[in-house]
Order: sequence, then structure tokens, then C-alpha cells
Amino acid sequence: EDSDARIRAASLRTLSRILNSQRLRPGSSPAEARLFRELLPPLMSRWTAFGRKAASQDQRLVDDDTYLLLEVVAEVFGELAYSNSLYKETHFRKYAMKAFVSMATCNGPLIRRNCSFNMPGMSLVLCEKYSTELCTVVDCLSKDADEEVRWILAAGFHETVRILLPNGRPDRLLSAFGSLSQDTSSKVRQNLLNHFADTVTTLTKNGDLSAMRKLVPMLQKLEKIDEFSWRNQQQFAEEVDKSVHIIPPQILLDKTLPILYD
Repeated sequence: EDSDARIRAASLRTLSRILNSQRLRPGSSPAEARLFRELLPPLMSRWTAFGRKAASQDQRLVDDDTYLLLEVVAEVFGELAYSNSLYKETHFRKYAMKAFVSMATCNGPLIRRNCSFNMPGMSLVLCEKYSTELCTVVDCLSKDADEEVRWILAAGFHETVRILLPNGRPDRLLSAFGSLSQDTSSKVRQNLLNHFADTVTTLTKNGDLSAMRKLVPMLQKLEKIDEFSWRNQQQFAEEVDKSVHIIPPQILLDKTLPILYD
């Protein structure tokens, strides 16, 4: 193994691309099967341990090589974990969860940005057992001090909600939705609005009126925040139109339509 951190980082990125391309191909050659069944698991274990240990340190004090490697591990962690989950027993998920939480809550903004990017993928891998904990991570990232962490999270929020809601904590997801919808950054709000209908449909699945009632005040605040942003206003109107079939008529008449016509 090369001792140069830059080469190791580049190798990790290359491995991630290979895994992505190979697992998407139909069929599996012996060489491909060996990659996933024999070569990947020890690498996953090694970089999981590294990610957890390195993320637990103060990122302002670590050396450049450690920070570079941690940044790349956080970047490719979703691909490594998902590819590993296709062939590996579930016990590795406990360690992957601990490493992911450490990275998502460390004081390195680049690391947290990559965790936001990987949130849907990690949710897919870990949701069976750790949906509750992941909902807490989502809520935490939605309030992150770094704007880019929040708008990356907002871009994939609809997928994260879809995966975590069945076994997770709706209150945490609603809290995250509220934080993102009232964010001071128009980029964050725009990313959330891009899939607003999908998110609301999931959150109010099976006619959950309590969730809908909690969403309405958030939407009213969103409208006030964006009263000078015609793009966001237009996007909001289009997304409401897509989700009108799931909004109860009384809430639609009393709460939602007044937002659009104020």
C-alpha cells in the first residue's frame, strides 16, 4: 500500500467508481463476485474503523493527510457501504453506523457535506435497524452551521424521508423539514421545494392529518420568507398543484390556498 495520502485518496475514489459500475451491470463474472465477496469486506472494515477514529478528533488539529483521507472516506462511504451490503452479512452495519455518525457530527464541514450527500444511500443500507438514529442525524444536519451541508441535505431529503419514515421518527423528519423550509438560504429552500410534493406525499402517507397540520404552519412561514423570490414562489405553486390530491379539502381551502393568493 502506498504511503502517499493523495494516492490512497485517489485509489479510494477509483474503487468507488468501479464498485458503482460493476454492481449496475447485469450478471456477475467470477472476478466481479470476488471483488464484492472477498476484496471489498476487509477494505470496508478498515476504512470504517479509520473514519470513526479520525472523525472523533478535532479536525482543526489533525494533519493534512488525515483530513484528506477522512474527507474522501466520507465521500465514498455510501458507495462502499451499499456495495458491501449486497453480499455481506448485516453485522458490519453496526460499525458503519458508528462511523457515519462520527463523521456526520465531527467539526469538519467538508466531512459533514459528504455525509449529507450520502444520507439517502446510508439510509438505504442502515434503515432496517437504525432508522430512529438516522432520523436524529438528519435533524442535526438540517440545522448545521454550514450552508452547503444543509442545501446538499435538502436536495436528497425526499429520498431520505421515503426510506426512513416507515421505521423511523416522523417527529424528527418533520423537524428537519421545518428547519430546511425556513432556512435563511434561498438555495436550501429551493432544493427542498424541488421535490416538495414527493416529500409531503411521503410524510402524510395513509392520511396522516396530524402531519399535514404540522406542515401547514411551516409552509406559511416558507411563503413569507420567499415573498420576494418569484422562482421559489412559482416552484411552490407547482409543487402544491402536484400534491393537491393528498391535501384534505378543508386544509386546502382554509390554509393552503390562502398562502398562494396572499
